[in-house]
Amino acid sequence: MMWTLVVLSLPLCLASLAWSPAGALHYPVPAAAAHHRVSRDVTVQPSPPPATSICAVDKCKCTFSNGSYIDLSPLSNTNGEARFHHILSVNDLFYYYWNPCDPFTVGNPPAGDPTDECKGVTACQNWYEFYSDLGYADTMKFGEDNNGLYAYYEGQSDQYATEGREVFVYLRCVPDLKIPSFQAVGELDVRYTFVFEVRSSAVCLQTSSSGISPGTIMCIVALVGGVLYLVGGVLFMKLVKKQEGKEIIPNYTIWAAIPSLIKDGALFLKDRLPGPGKSTYTETL
Repeated sequence: MMWTLVVLSLPLCLASLAWSPAGALHYPVPAAAAHHRVSRDVTVQPSPPPATSICAVDKCKCTFSNGSYIDLSPLSNTNGEARFHHILSVNDLFYYYWNPCDPFTVGNPPAGDPTDECKGVTACQNWYEFYSDLGYADTMKFGEDNNGLYAYYEGQSDQYATEGREVFVYLRCVPDLKIPSFQAVGELDVRYTFVFEVRSSAVCLQTSSSGISPGTIMCIVALVGGVLYLVGGVLFMKLVKKQEGKEIIPNYTIWAAIPSLIKDGALFLKDRLPGPGKSTYTETL
């Protein structure tokens, strides 16, 4: 009855493909990403960043162990200019620049003073003609604290910040916000620690489209079963039953009868369905 199983599996295969959403997440959302769905302001000093990122970082993409990910690249310019530029802080009198993934340069380089520009950075602070490098793309990692999920950058040390600067960019998922909103909180209680916030649909957790869905598995099973049925049946009929011609097709008489059965079924339905000139009741004598 192999042929029966193959025929019955085909509609189940198609139905399961229609039911199974593409890229469905078959694993729990990482605990580190749970806060990412909640939008809230920075209320406490950021915790020290983790020694390593809480996810695998490929440039600007943070991928968790279950395949879900956050990709900041849609928020980043690639033309050497900051996507978010000259934003006045709500906490101090400085202006800030941020470009999540790609380095940019801003300032007044002709003066020849290193403090006259930020060069090759992803975050920068500005006050009049003075510029300070806050972070670089190659130091990027992701972490989480009581304020939520964040992207973290480190800057170089200099005569003003001997221990270097660091930037926490808190990611606020707003599914319907297509145009991102950026806020520079600025420098908090700990010197040389800077906080930004970005709100956008682009920072929402996304599910991976990789993996095999249940529908795909059923289709593979149906295809393999059909091939085994046909090849195995032909060999059996040829070698064991010593059949020739069309008779080597397994269950040939059943398959040959299918067209006439379909025709009979269509005529039966046609006779039973009401139409022009047809009575909808049966007269009894």
